[in-house]
Amino acid sequence: HNDGNFLINGMIFPDKTPKPAMETCRFIYQPVAFSFNDGKVTITNRNFHTSTERYSFTWELKDEKKTLQRGELSVPVLKPGESYEAPVPFKSFEKKAGQTYLLNLYAHETSGLPYAKPGFVCASGQSIIGKMFYEDISVGKGTVTATEGNGHIVISWDKGTACIDSKT
Repeated sequence: HNDGNFLINGMIFPDKTPKPAMETCRFIYQPVAFSFNDGKVTITNRNFHTSTERYSFTWELKDEKKTLQRGELSVPVLKPGESYEAPVPFKSFEKKAGQTYLLNLYAHETSGLPYAKPGFVCASGQSIIGKMFYEDISVGKGTVTATEGNGHIVISWDKGTACIDSKT
């Protein structure tokens, strides 16, 4: 019997389904971090006492609908706190106007653990590849163009211009 107020502030709903906060917690506590810069990825071992010997690394290149390419990422064993910079080995591909392309990276457990089977994704990262691609759009008698540069997207048409911050 409980005659006090009851809150469900945990990570799991009463029906045992995970709340969105569980994914956030998983991301914050993941043992490997990925950062992206100029076509390269930096992999950092966030563990304090364990190397990355037990992890394998994979990547996938996706558009908005499907996976375009995937493969394994060769990463040497990293000591605790150590980082490694690697080029991502995807092949060139045809980019379509208005399409977003994502690079996903994963660290997988290579052997079974009490809480995870082999292949379990213990860490992940994601980055947008390149810039968004735009094409001219015909609008009645005029033309609308979109260009990107200096952190802004500029949309121009015969009667005006709009400037949008591309980071937000």
